[in-house]
Amino acid sequence: MMKDGGRRVFLVVLALIFGFLLYKCVDGRDIIRWTADVAYSRGNENLYIERLGDGTIYIGGEGKLYGSDMRALVEGESMTVESVTDIIIGNDITEIGYDVICGYPILHTVRLGDGVTVLGNGSICDCPELQFVFIPAGVQRISRDFLYDCNRCIVITDGPADGLPKLRNTQKSNIIGNVDSYAAMQSAWTNGTELPEILERWWS
Repeated sequence: MMKDGGRRVFLVVLALIFGFLLYKCVDGRDIIRWTADVAYSRGNENLYIERLGDGTIYIGGEGKLYGSDMRALVEGESMTVESVTDIIIGNDITEIGYDVICGYPILHTVRLGDGVTVLGNGSICDCPELQFVFIPAGVQRISRDFLYDCNRCIVITDGPADGLPKLRNTQKSNIIGNVDSYAAMQSAWTNGTELPEILERWWS
Protein backbone atom coordinates (compact mmCIF):
# COMPACT_ATOMS: atom_id res chain seq x y z
CA MET A 1 0.00 0.00 0.00
CA MET A 2 2.85 2.38 0.86
CA LYS A 3 4.54 1.58 -2.45
CA ASP A 4 1.38 2.28 -4.48
CA GLY A 5 0.74 5.48 -2.55
CA GLY A 6 4.29 6.69 -3.13
CA ARG A 7 3.97 5.94 -6.83
CA ARG A 8 0.80 8.00 -7.07
CA VAL A 9 2.44 10.94 -5.30
CA PHE A 10 5.42 10.69 -7.65
CA LEU A 11 3.16 10.73 -10.73
CA VAL A 12 1.20 13.73 -9.44
CA VAL A 13 4.42 15.67 -8.76
CA LEU A 14 5.77 14.72 -12.20
CA ALA A 15 2.54 15.89 -13.86
CA LEU A 16 2.69 19.22 -12.01
CA ILE A 17 6.30 19.79 -13.05
CA PHE A 18 5.49 18.96 -16.68
CA GLY A 19 2.48 21.27 -16.61
CA PHE A 20 4.56 24.13 -15.20
CA LEU A 21 7.27 23.68 -17.85
CA LEU A 22 4.65 23.53 -20.60
CA TYR A 23 3.05 26.74 -19.34
CA LYS A 24 6.44 28.48 -19.34
CA CYS A 25 7.34 27.33 -22.85
CA VAL A 26 3.89 27.73 -24.42
CA ASP A 27 1.40 30.10 -22.85
CA GLY A 28 -1.23 27.84 -21.27
CA ARG A 29 -4.01 30.22 -22.29
CA ASP A 30 -2.87 29.85 -25.89
CA ILE A 31 -3.38 26.10 -25.65
CA ILE A 32 -6.94 26.63 -24.44
CA ARG A 33 -7.66 29.13 -27.20
CA TRP A 34 -6.05 26.94 -29.88
CA THR A 35 -8.14 23.98 -28.72
CA ALA A 36 -11.29 26.09 -28.93
CA ASP A 37 -10.42 27.24 -32.45
CA VAL A 38 -9.91 23.68 -33.62
CA ALA A 39 -13.05 22.44 -31.89
CA TYR A 40 -15.34 24.99 -33.53
CA SER A 41 -15.16 24.48 -37.30
CA ARG A 42 -17.45 27.50 -37.65
CA GLY A 43 -17.10 29.92 -34.78
CA ASN A 44 -18.68 33.31 -35.37
CA GLU A 45 -21.72 33.37 -37.65
CA ASN A 46 -22.21 37.15 -37.84
CA LEU A 47 -19.01 38.02 -39.71
CA TYR A 48 -19.00 39.29 -43.27
CA ILE A 49 -16.51 40.27 -45.95
CA GLU A 50 -16.41 43.17 -48.40
CA ARG A 51 -14.05 43.65 -51.32
CA LEU A 52 -12.75 47.21 -51.34
CA GLY A 53 -10.66 46.81 -54.48
CA ASP A 54 -8.28 44.42 -56.16
CA GLY A 55 -6.79 42.37 -53.35
CA THR A 56 -8.18 44.55 -50.52
CA ILE A 57 -10.78 43.07 -48.15
CA TYR A 58 -12.72 44.35 -45.15
CA ILE A 59 -13.86 41.92 -42.43
CA GLY A 60 -16.84 43.19 -40.45
CA GLY A 61 -19.13 41.87 -37.74
CA GLU A 62 -18.48 41.57 -34.02
CA GLY A 63 -16.86 39.26 -31.49
CA LYS A 64 -14.01 36.86 -32.16
CA LEU A 65 -12.56 36.10 -35.58
CA TYR A 66 -11.53 32.46 -35.96
CA GLY A 67 -9.12 31.07 -38.53
CA SER A 68 -11.85 28.84 -39.95
CA ASP A 69 -14.14 31.86 -40.33
CA MET A 70 -11.45 33.83 -42.17
CA ARG A 71 -10.81 31.01 -44.62
CA ALA A 72 -14.55 30.55 -45.25
CA LEU A 73 -15.04 34.28 -45.85
CA VAL A 74 -12.12 34.55 -48.29
CA GLU A 75 -13.10 31.42 -50.20
CA GLY A 76 -16.75 32.52 -50.28
CA GLU A 77 -15.63 35.65 -52.08
CA SER A 78 -13.93 33.44 -54.74
CA MET A 79 -10.53 34.59 -53.50
CA THR A 80 -7.47 32.73 -52.26
CA VAL A 81 -4.77 33.67 -49.76
CA GLU A 82 -2.50 34.16 -52.77
CA SER A 83 -4.65 37.05 -54.07
CA VAL A 84 -5.11 39.14 -50.89
CA THR A 85 -2.87 42.20 -50.59
CA ASP A 86 -4.50 44.26 -47.81
CA ILE A 87 -6.83 43.41 -44.91
CA ILE A 88 -8.89 45.79 -42.77
CA ILE A 89 -10.57 44.42 -39.63
CA GLY A 90 -13.71 46.15 -38.36
CA ASN A 91 -13.88 48.00 -35.04
CA ASP A 92 -16.39 45.60 -33.44
CA ILE A 93 -14.18 42.53 -33.71
CA THR A 94 -12.59 41.99 -30.29
CA GLU A 95 -10.23 39.03 -30.69
CA ILE A 96 -8.10 37.66 -33.51
CA GLY A 97 -7.81 33.91 -32.96
CA TYR A 98 -5.32 31.23 -33.87
CA ASP A 99 -4.05 31.14 -37.48
CA VAL A 100 -6.43 33.86 -38.76
CA ILE A 101 -4.05 35.69 -41.09
CA CYS A 102 -1.40 33.10 -41.85
CA GLY A 103 0.32 32.11 -45.07
CA TYR A 104 -0.68 35.12 -47.21
CA PRO A 105 2.32 35.36 -49.57
CA ILE A 106 1.65 38.85 -51.06
CA LEU A 107 -0.13 40.50 -48.12
CA HIS A 108 1.21 44.04 -47.63
CA THR A 109 -0.87 45.65 -44.85
CA VAL A 110 -3.23 44.71 -42.00
CA ARG A 111 -5.33 47.28 -40.16
CA LEU A 112 -6.75 45.86 -36.92
CA GLY A 113 -9.91 47.56 -35.66
CA ASP A 114 -9.93 49.71 -32.53
CA GLY A 115 -11.98 47.11 -30.63
CA VAL A 116 -9.37 44.34 -30.80
CA THR A 117 -8.03 43.47 -27.33
CA VAL A 118 -6.48 40.00 -27.82
CA LEU A 119 -4.15 38.70 -30.53
CA GLY A 120 -4.00 34.92 -30.33
CA ASN A 121 -1.10 32.57 -30.94
CA GLY A 122 0.02 32.86 -34.57
CA SER A 123 -2.95 35.10 -35.38
CA ILE A 124 -0.81 36.91 -37.95
CA CYS A 125 2.18 34.92 -39.17
CA ASP A 126 4.05 33.55 -42.18
CA CYS A 127 3.36 36.61 -44.36
CA PRO A 128 6.82 37.39 -45.78
CA GLU A 129 5.78 40.53 -47.72
CA LEU A 130 3.83 42.13 -44.86
CA GLN A 131 4.99 45.74 -44.49
CA PHE A 132 2.61 47.47 -42.06
CA VAL A 133 0.32 46.32 -39.24
CA PHE A 134 -1.79 48.72 -37.19
CA ILE A 135 -2.35 47.51 -33.60
CA PRO A 136 -4.73 49.61 -31.48
CA ALA A 137 -3.46 50.84 -28.12
CA GLY A 138 -6.30 48.96 -26.40
CA VAL A 139 -4.77 45.54 -27.09
CA GLN A 140 -4.24 43.79 -23.76
CA ARG A 141 -2.54 40.55 -24.79
CA ILE A 142 -0.33 39.51 -27.68
CA SER A 143 0.41 35.80 -27.76
CA ARG A 144 3.45 33.83 -28.84
CA ASP A 145 4.30 33.68 -32.55
CA PHE A 146 2.37 36.84 -33.43
CA LEU A 147 4.12 38.24 -36.53
CA TYR A 148 6.34 35.16 -36.77
CA ASP A 149 8.09 35.09 -40.16
CA CYS A 150 6.89 38.62 -40.99
CA ASN A 151 10.39 40.02 -41.00
CA ARG A 152 9.72 43.19 -43.02
CA CYS A 153 6.82 44.34 -40.86
CA ILE A 154 6.50 47.79 -39.26
CA VAL A 155 4.04 47.98 -36.34
CA ILE A 156 1.97 51.16 -36.03
CA THR A 157 -0.07 52.02 -32.94
CA ASP A 158 -2.10 55.00 -31.73
CA GLY A 159 -0.58 54.77 -28.27
CA PRO A 160 3.03 54.93 -27.05
CA ALA A 161 5.41 52.62 -28.92
CA ASP A 162 6.37 50.93 -25.65
CA GLY A 163 2.76 50.67 -24.45
CA LEU A 164 1.90 47.46 -26.30
CA PRO A 165 2.30 44.06 -24.63
CA LYS A 166 5.61 42.39 -25.47
CA LEU A 167 6.09 41.74 -29.19
CA ARG A 168 8.46 38.78 -29.28
CA ASN A 169 9.06 38.88 -33.04
CA THR A 170 9.39 42.64 -33.56
CA GLN A 171 12.36 44.93 -32.95
CA LYS A 172 11.59 48.02 -30.87
CA SER A 173 12.90 50.14 -33.74
CA ASN A 174 10.14 48.70 -35.95
CA ILE A 175 7.31 50.10 -33.79
CA ILE A 176 5.92 53.58 -34.52
CA GLY A 177 3.74 55.01 -31.75
CA ASN A 178 1.27 57.84 -31.26
CA VAL A 179 -0.10 57.61 -34.81
CA ASP A 180 -3.82 58.43 -34.83
CA SER A 181 -4.19 59.86 -38.33
CA TYR A 182 -2.68 59.61 -41.78
CA ALA A 183 -1.07 63.02 -41.28
CA ALA A 184 0.58 61.75 -38.09
CA MET A 185 1.81 58.69 -39.99
CA GLN A 186 3.32 60.89 -42.68
CA SER A 187 5.11 62.94 -40.02
CA ALA A 188 6.43 59.84 -38.26
CA TRP A 189 7.62 58.14 -41.45
CA THR A 190 11.23 59.24 -41.94
CA ASN A 191 12.91 56.56 -44.08
CA GLY A 192 12.28 58.43 -47.34
CA THR A 193 10.16 55.83 -49.14
CA GLU A 194 6.59 56.43 -50.23
CA LEU A 195 3.79 55.13 -48.00
CA PRO A 196 1.25 52.75 -49.57
CA GLU A 197 -1.98 54.47 -50.60
CA ILE A 198 -4.04 51.98 -48.54
CA LEU A 199 -2.75 53.57 -45.31
CA GLU A 200 -4.69 56.74 -46.04
CA ARG A 201 -7.88 54.66 -46.04
CA TRP A 202 -7.10 53.34 -42.55
CA TRP A 203 -8.17 56.64 -40.99
CA SER A 204 -10.83 57.70 -43.51
